[in-house]
Amino acid sequence: MPSIDKIIALLNAYWTTALFSHARFANGLIGGLAHIVTASENENADTQFPVIYRDGEPFSVGLDDTFPLIVYHRQTGDARYEKIEAQFGDENDNLKRVVPMKMVVFGRRSILGLTPEELETMIILASPTNVSPSDLVGTNVDHAGIEIENSDLVDRNVFGEEYRGIEYPIGPDEFLFKIEYSLAMQFRKHCVNVCDCL
Repeated sequence: MPSIDKIIALLNAYWTTALFSHARFANGLIGGLAHIVTASENENADTQFPVIYRDGEPFSVGLDDTFPLIVYHRQTGDARYEKIEAQFGDENDNLKRVVPMKMVVFGRRSILGLTPEELETMIILASPTNVSPSDLVGTNVDHAGIEIENSDLVDRNVFGEEYRGIEYPIGPDEFLFKIEYSLAMQFRKHCVNVCDCL
């Protein structure tokens, strides 16, 4: 199966080159695909928070003010599949997988020297629309692209989606927002070895 993790890593490389390599973002954490995990603190309360996996181990990408910037991505719903029309009598085994995603961004105003509105605009302007075909070699994906859909700059809204059972920690120098987008990956069924997925 074409890996979302690999495509997110490529997209992060584009954003880093276009934006996050600037000195103001030094020491930021640019994370990949995150998942929400639930931990039981006691029998009466569970906590929920985002993690990314490094070498199979969970690594928290939660709100940590030791970083001036934290970025991660999360799938927000079910993927849908679309058939791609065959051309010139070819067998039609091309599929497009469209995945609803969001990029979650935590930042510190005093270090970044930016408001959330400014950073959100910068990220959107730096967003690639397509991944270069040469970068897709080895991913089993023929074409990948994103379409920005909307954003939410209300800290508490985004916090409520990502965390449960945790006291609201965002202070006046900090912000949290999300940018929602669709990730589309086109691939050929016969090029994906099902055994590689196991």
